[in-house]
Amino acid sequence: MRPDLPAIRLSAAGLSASLAAATIAVQFCAPLLHGTVLDADITLSVLLFTAASVAHCWYRFGLRGVLGLLTAAGGLGFAAEVLGVHTGLPFGEYRYTGLRGPRVLNVPLLAPLAWTMMAYPCQILARHLVRRRGPARPLVAALALASWDLYLDPQMVAAGQWVYLRPTPTLPGIPHVPAENFAGWLLVALVIETALTVLLSRAPARTSLSRVPGRKLPSRVPARDSDAGSLRADQIPARWADRTPAVLLAWTWLGSAVANLLFYWRPLLALWGGIGMGITVLPFLLRCRRPSPAEGACEESQEERDQPREGRMGSQEEQVHEREDRPAGARRRP
Repeated sequence: MRPDLPAIRLSAAGLSASLAAATIAVQFCAPLLHGTVLDADITLSVLLFTAASVAHCWYRFGLRGVLGLLTAAGGLGFAAEVLGVHTGLPFGEYRYTGLRGPRVLNVPLLAPLAWTMMAYPCQILARHLVRRRGPARPLVAALALASWDLYLDPQMVAAGQWVYLRPTPTLPGIPHVPAENFAGWLLVALVIETALTVLLSRAPARTSLSRVPGRKLPSRVPARDSDAGSLRADQIPARWADRTPAVLLAWTWLGSAVANLLFYWRPLLALWGGIGMGITVLPFLLRCRRPSPAEGACEESQEERDQPREGRMGSQEEQVHEREDRPAGARRRP
């Protein structure tokens, strides 16, 4: 018996949303925790966030996309951490003093997971803000990913998770973190997001497989999809399917700003991160508003243009066969 792949992908979408909600619940408690309890909270938060990103990647890009995400973000992120710990490049000299769990080459395995958990939502952000393929897409994704470090590094250094051996010069309002670290983050983020853009472009993008009761399928949907009573993936605007990454980015952006402002008493850090992440996250959230039918149609056309040529030819061939099978004189439904 063949597995019901559409149902599996739909389950992955629901799983991703559930994991995202759990991530937010765990991170919500972080400002009130200390010591080993905080360490456990950070570990659980990274695991849940990573699982949410991987599940959504499976939903949108299938197994090939998941393998690409783990290779680009996890693999390259781990390589950058090993290089940084042993040479000081490109982040500056630092040592891990916390982060629970196993380590490989003095790098906690949570570190590449952290790269993975945020690299994927930033990639989705860039796919919405930059509609056509090209160097602008990974650059926007890299800016979003690097801006997150305006929150991350100061918070983790203050929590004792790692320490910089030469923490000067620094940005105003961000003590104990050298300015070169943020330049290093932008460089590594650009490498990761470029690789991720290439790998995900080779995976067939899917959007939503949600069932729409009472709605007839468009004429070009093959019968095997109509048997499931659902719309094909390319019939639903992608922005409807990407609300889980949008919620995670929005929570990271606004939640970190509020925490630094009200709990940690670091207003300049809240300002740095609020402006830095807001440059990319805010336009992404505005694009994820519920579109009109006309906007949805425009987005569908653009998503179809982004698909590999083989996939588009397959859809055209299905339309030709459908027209041939239609009884003579039958009217075509709009």
